[in-house]
This record gives sequence, structure tokens and C-alpha cells, in this order.
Amino acid sequence: MNSNVTLVMAIYPTLTSGGTLKVLPKETTDNFMVMFSTLPRLALDTWISTPSLIDICLMDQNFNPQNYPQLATFLFCGEELTHATAAKLKQRFPVAHIYNTYGPTETTVAVTSVEITGDILAKYARLPIGYVKPETTIFVKSHRSKKGELLIAGPTVSKGYLRNQPKTDAAFFNISGVRVYRSGDLGYFDDKLLLQGVAVPKYDQQGKVKQLIGTVVLKQAAGDELTATHRVKRALSKLVMPYMIPQRFKYYLELPLSANGKVDIKALIMAVNAHD
Repeated sequence: MNSNVTLVMAIYPTLTSGGTLKVLPKETTDNFMVMFSTLPRLALDTWISTPSLIDICLMDQNFNPQNYPQLATFLFCGEELTHATAAKLKQRFPVAHIYNTYGPTETTVAVTSVEITGDILAKYARLPIGYVKPETTIFVKSHRSKKGELLIAGPTVSKGYLRNQPKTDAAFFNISGVRVYRSGDLGYFDDKLLLQGVAVPKYDQQGKVKQLIGTVVLKQAAGDELTATHRVKRALSKLVMPYMIPQRFKYYLELPLSANGKVDIKALIMAVNAHD
């Protein structure tokens, strides 16, 4: 279990519905080839993860209904489910049900959901996060002339952070006795990224990556990306906490540049979100 999303969304719903949890050791999940050979033997019927993990699994051509005949439902939370990822998964598992959900850990994870059907894929270039669940209210509040922030209210909103009253006071408040959480979503005001469902300062990631020595240019992108990714993750594991290590890596021969010669972050984000 490498994220709060996995903890809340996988453990409790599985046990309360009479299901069986399949917990993999770290040495299995850290090695893609070992993980790819292990998963088909688990007789999985429901998949819950961040979209990044399914991107990794889709790199394996054996990740298909023939090897996972019981796998009928996919649920995603913790990161944006891109159109490209959902479309590729739908093509690979055409009869499976794919759900996009949204909700921070502080609201007991998913507070919205929608099934990603062929019609949804055809209608939206960027996938919706779905419908709000009963007894929960979500509204938008403008903030410092920037994009509006999603505020989430309802019985599943937590009391706050354990032994951290200042952080609790900054993120939670009450309206007529109902608990409300300031999600920070629709654009983090403090330049954070969501990695495996956890908010991480962007520049902390950038600084650690720059500490890695050297640059690798792959001669054969398709076959060597798994090896390169494993090595980068192994190097990062010595510098940052496990939840701060990205699960999906993209490789480019060159990065898009802005007019002043700097890396064009917006163009790079669009390219990553449109990945195949």
C-alpha cells in the first residue's frame, strides 16, 4: 500500500463487501517485470489505483482480458484520469466498467464518480470527475483572482489533521454545523503536484531530479524505457519519500521551449496529458 488513496479506497470497501485483498510485497511492485508476471495469478475482479499505475500496466501487452478474465471493474482516484489512458484501457478491456472518481483523503477519498463509457470518451476531450455522492455538497469559491477552489462539505469530511491544529484550521471550517474542507483543487495556489494522491511541492521534485548524475539517451525507446524508469526510481528512492516518486515517466528527445528559451511547462503538460 503506497498511498492514502489505496488505503482508504481498497482496504475498507473490500473487507466490508466480503472481498479478498491481494497485497503485494514492495520487491514485487518495485520491479515491473516481476509485477507483470505476478498479477495474472491473482484472479483479480476489481482494480483500484491511481491512473499512473494503470499506465504502467498498459505497457505490458499481456495485460488483457485473456490473462485477466475476471477483471471487470476499474476505479481510479488520486490523479487526473486522462482521455488517452481511459481510451487505451477501454480498447484493451472493452467490456469492463471504468470509473473516474474524485476526492481528497481529507474527505474520505471519492466524493464524485462517473462511468467512462464510449459516449463519454466521444463527448469530452478532458474527462469529467462525475456526479456528487448523496449528502455531499461541492461548491466553488474564487480566491485571490485565481481559479476557483473546490470546497467540499458533508459527513465524510474528516475532523482534521492529528496533532496539527494550525494545518487543520487552515484547511477545515464549519458552515451551520457541517464540516467543510478547502481542497485546493482547480489549480493549487501553492504550486503543488498530486503524486499518488498526496500533494507534493513541485520544486521539491525538480530539485531532487537535478541531483541525479548524468543524462541517458536511449537508443531503443520501446525496449529500454522500463529499465531506465526502474533506475531513475531507484535513484530517487535514496533522496525522497516513496510517495513522492512519480509512478509514470515519459521520455522525450527534446523538451518544448518558450519564446525566451525556457522549458514550456504548459506545452509539456498538454503533451503528457495527450500521451498514447
